[in-house]
Amino acid sequence: MDPKVAELKDKGNAALQADRLAEAIQAYTEAIQLDSANEILYSNRSAAFAKNGQYDLALEDAEKAVGVKPTWGKGYSRKGAALAYLKRHEEAVQAYEEGLKHDPGNQQLKDGLAEVRAAAANTGGGRGGGAFPSGPGGGAGGGFPNPFAGPGLMEKLQNDPRTREFANQPDFQNIIRNLQANPSSLMTHLSDPRVSKALSVLLGVDLSAMGGGAGGMDDDDAEMEDADAPFTSPKPHQSTASSSSTPAPKKGDPKERPKNLTEEQKKAWDEKDIGNEAYKKKDFETALKHYDAAIELDPTNVTYQTNKAAVLFEQGKHQDCIELCMKAIEIGRENRADYQLIAK
Repeated sequence: MDPKVAELKDKGNAALQADRLAEAIQAYTEAIQLDSANEILYSNRSAAFAKNGQYDLALEDAEKAVGVKPTWGKGYSRKGAALAYLKRHEEAVQAYEEGLKHDPGNQQLKDGLAEVRAAAANTGGGRGGGAFPSGPGGGAGGGFPNPFAGPGLMEKLQNDPRTREFANQPDFQNIIRNLQANPSSLMTHLSDPRVSKALSVLLGVDLSAMGGGAGGMDDDDAEMEDADAPFTSPKPHQSTASSSSTPAPKKGDPKERPKNLTEEQKKAWDEKDIGNEAYKKKDFETALKHYDAAIELDPTNVTYQTNKAAVLFEQGKHQDCIELCMKAIEIGRENRADYQLIAK
C-alpha cells in the first residue's frame, strides 16, 4: 500500500474509533482518490457511513468493496449490515449467505446472518409479530422491536469494552440466541449481570448506573464507550463538519439550566430538578410524579425520559424501564437530540 494511502487509512481508523465520523469519512475519501481499487478503504468508509446513519452510502461502499474483491467475506458483512439497517432483510440474508459461500468459517457472517433473520422475525408490527412485548402502560401498537434482534448485535457486544470480555462465552451466546427467539424471557435472565451489561450496550443506557443511586441520573453522566465497532450505535445524520470535542462534565459538577428556554421548558427543567432530589432520597413515587410533569411540559427532552427510566429500574419494573429507554432513543432520533444524550 502506498505510504500516503496507509497514512490516510490510519487517520480514518483513528477518527472512526474516536467517533469523529466526518473526519473519518474525509480521510477514507482522500485515500480512495489515491487508490480506487482498495477494498479495505471502501469497507472502512462503509462502516463510517453506517455509523453516521447514512445507510444508502454505506451500502454503495460495501458493494464497491465486494466488486473489488468478490471473495472477501468482510465486504459481504458490510453489505449485509447496511441492508439490514435499511430493513431490506431478505437482501441482507442473501448478502450474508453469499459471503459464507466464499468464507464459510467467517463467524462475523454467521452472526450477522442469525441476527438479520431474528430481526426479520421481529418486524411484524403487531403483538403476534415478534415485537418486544409491552408491559403495563406500554401503549398500544404491540411494544418495541426486540433489542436483541438488531443487525450487528454480536459484533457490537464483542467490540464494546463493557461486554467484550464475555461476549464469546458459549453460555452467554446461548442466552442471546434465546432472547432473540423469545424476547419475553428477558425477565428470567436479568439477574445475570452479563445480560444487564449487554442490554446497556444495545439500548445505549447505563442500567448499572441506574441501579446505583443518583449517580445514574441526569445528563451529567451522558457518556458512551464505543470501541472499534464498525456498525455500533449509528448516529442521527450529521453534517460533514468536524464534530465538537468538548469534554463531558464531571460527575457532581453543577449543571446550569440552558439559556433560551421557553417558559414551559423552564418549568420542565424545574420539575426535573425536584424529581432528582426525590430520587436521591429514594422517594421514587415523588420522583416519578415530577419527571412525568417534566415530560408533559417538554416531551422531546430525552433526559426526562431516561431519568424516569432510572426510577422504574430502581422499582424493579425492568420491562417498563427498557421500553421507556427505547422510546427515549426514538424521541432523540426524531428530534435530532444530541447523540450523547441518546446514548445515556
